[in-house]
Amino acid sequence: MYKKVSVMLINFILILSFHAINVFADENGTGYFPIDVEIESPQLSKQQQKDMKNSRASASYYNSMDKGIVTPVRNQGNTGLCWAFSLSALGETSMLQNHKTQKNNTSLDLSEKHLAFFIYNRTNDTLNNTKGDMTKLKSGDWKQVGGNGILGLLSLSGWQGLASESISPFNNGSWFLPSSLIQKDEAILKDSNFLGNTPSVMLVKSQIEKYGAVGVSYYAPESLTDQDIFYNDKTGAYYCNDTYDESNKKARTANHAVTIVGWDDNYDISNFNEKARPNNKGAWIIKNSWGQQEGDNGYLYISYEDKSLEEYISADFTNTSEYHYNYFYDGSTCPGALDLYSGEKVANIFTAKKGSGSRKEIVKAVNLTTFSNNVAYRIQIFRNPSGNKPDSGQEVSRKDGKISYQGTHTIDVPKVEMIRGDRFSVVITLKTYSRIGVDINYDNSNSIIKFVNKTAKGQSFINVNDHWIDLHEDYAPNSRASVRIKAYTVGEPTSQVHLRYCRTSSVKRIYTGKTQKPNIKLYYNGKALKKNKDYTVSVKKRKSMGRSYVIFKGKGKYRGTRKVYYYIVPKKESITSAKSRSKKTITVSFKRISGVSGYQISYKKKGTSKYKNLYTKSTTKTIKKLSNKKKYYIKVRAYKTSDGKRYYGSYSKTKTVKVK
Repeated sequence: MYKKVSVMLINFILILSFHAINVFADENGTGYFPIDVEIESPQLSKQQQKDMKNSRASASYYNSMDKGIVTPVRNQGNTGLCWAFSLSALGETSMLQNHKTQKNNTSLDLSEKHLAFFIYNRTNDTLNNTKGDMTKLKSGDWKQVGGNGILGLLSLSGWQGLASESISPFNNGSWFLPSSLIQKDEAILKDSNFLGNTPSVMLVKSQIEKYGAVGVSYYAPESLTDQDIFYNDKTGAYYCNDTYDESNKKARTANHAVTIVGWDDNYDISNFNEKARPNNKGAWIIKNSWGQQEGDNGYLYISYEDKSLEEYISADFTNTSEYHYNYFYDGSTCPGALDLYSGEKVANIFTAKKGSGSRKEIVKAVNLTTFSNNVAYRIQIFRNPSGNKPDSGQEVSRKDGKISYQGTHTIDVPKVEMIRGDRFSVVITLKTYSRIGVDINYDNSNSIIKFVNKTAKGQSFINVNDHWIDLHEDYAPNSRASVRIKAYTVGEPTSQVHLRYCRTSSVKRIYTGKTQKPNIKLYYNGKALKKNKDYTVSVKKRKSMGRSYVIFKGKGKYRGTRKVYYYIVPKKESITSAKSRSKKTITVSFKRISGVSGYQISYKKKGTSKYKNLYTKSTTKTIKKLSNKKKYYIKVRAYKTSDGKRYYGSYSKTKTVKVK
C-alpha cells in the first residue's frame, strides 16, 4: 500500500569550497550548489514550437534592459549568496515586467538577505500552520554555505519574501533578523518553472520574453588556469567547453547562480577567448552579482553552447494584494516527490482562520508543486470533510487543467467563501503519471542541512487504491511528510454579517414530557437580532429527550443560513444522601428521574484536579477504593441515550464527604 517517496537529496559535497579564486576577483563570492533532483527539461510540442517562432522569442536579439525592467547590478561581496541575488533579480524584473504599479521603477530593490536568512532560520507562518518546520543548518554560516534556486523557490512559495531591501539592507544593519519580518513581503511568488539543465534555446528565450528573466547557474573558474582559458576579460565573454579538469582530476561543476536578461544570436565567436571558443555564434546576456565594475558593466555574455550551464528556472511574482493568506504545511525546503499514477490523489485539510462578521474569507487559488512536466489534474475543494476523508463533505469548487512545466504553480479556482472555523480540504486527482512535491522530515548524516517537517495528524494525505493514508504517521516509519499543496485566500469586506458569526442563546431545554419549540435567539456584538427583520426561522419540534434543530436564514444586514442544534435533556439531579459508612467507601443516593437511561457520578479527592466517573442505573451507588481520612467532592447528573449519544442534564450541587 505504501508508495515510494523520492527524497531528492542535495549533493552537499559540492558546497565544500568557497572559492579562493573566482572568475574575476578573489573578493567575489559564488555560493550555488546543485541538488540531485531529476528535472527533465521540457520537450516542446509542435504547436509550442510554432507559437514560439511566431513570438518575440524568434528575434535574433532581445534585452530586457531595453524595456526598463532590469534593476541595477548588485554586489554580493564575498558571501555565498549568489543564488539569493539571482532569485531577487528574477523577482524585481518579473514585477517590472508584469505589474503596472511597478513599471519603470528600476529603484525597486528586493532583499537578498531576508530571503537567505529565513530559509535557514525560519520559525512559523502567520497562520501558525508550520510551527517547527525548518531547513536547519547543522554547521556553517548561512551567509556562506550556499544555496540553490529550486530550494529558494520552494521557500518563496511559502511567502518568506521577497521583502523590500529597506526591511533588511544587505550592506548595513544586523545579519540577524527578528521572526516578525518573515512574511513582510513586497512581492510574492505566484508561479515558477523548473526547466532542467538542457532546455532548448527557444524555450529559454520564450521564458525571458514572458517573465523578463531566467535564472541559471554555471561554473565560475576556481583556478587562474581555468579563468585564463574560459573567460575573455576584454569583452566579458565566457565559454566553458570542458566540465572535467583532467590535470586536477576534478569536475568543473556549476557553482555560481546568475540571471539571463536577454540574448544575442549574432554575438560573434571572436568575442570569446581564443583558447576556448564555441562552434557557433550566440550568447546569453547575463546579469551578474559582482558589482558594476566587473565584466561589461556587471554583465557577462555566456555562449549558448557552454557546457557548465544548468538549472534553468523562471518565475512570476505578484503584488501582495493579489492573495492575502497562505494555508500550507510544507515549511522546509526538502525537494521530495511522490510518484503517483492516473487516478491517485493527494490532499490537505485546513481550518479557515481569517473570516469575520465584516470580512469574508474567500478561497481564490491553489498552489501545487510538481516535479514532472505535463501534469493533468482535477482540483476539488470540500467544506467540512468528515474525519480523515478529504473527499467527503460538501464539494464547493472544482477545476480541471494541465501544468506544462515542473515547478510551483498557482491555479485560480472558482471562488468559495469559508467561515472561520470551517475545515476545508483541497483534493488533487492526477490524470497522468506525475511526480508531486512533498516536504519530508529528513536528515542525512553526511549533510550539513536537515529538513524538519512537523506535520500533525489529519493534515496531509495520499489516496492509493481508494484508501486515504495520513502522511503524519501511516505512510512510512519516522518520516512525517506533507504534500506541497497550498490554498490562497483573500479577505473581502462585506456589509452583511453571516449568521454563523452570531452568538446563540442557550440551546438546552429541560424535558417536560410535552412537545417543545424553543425560542433560540441570535446575538451579534452583544445586540439581539430581530426575528423577521434580521432573520427568519424554522424549528423542528421535539418531545423526547435528545437532539433537534432550528434553521435560521439571514435578512437585511444579515446573510447566510445557520443550522443550530438544541438539546432536550433531563432535569437537574439532586443528591439526597452521601456518607462514608465504612473504610475506603462513600455511598451516595439521589433522586430518581423519569425517562432517563442512567446516572453519572463524578468524584475527586480534595487537592486533585480531575474528576473520576462512575455510571449506574440505580439511584444508590457505593464508591470504593478511596483513601481513608481524606475528603472527597461528589456530584451527580442524569443522562438519556438517544441515537447512540448521551445527553446530560445539569449536575447536582457538590457534596463534600470525609472517608472513614
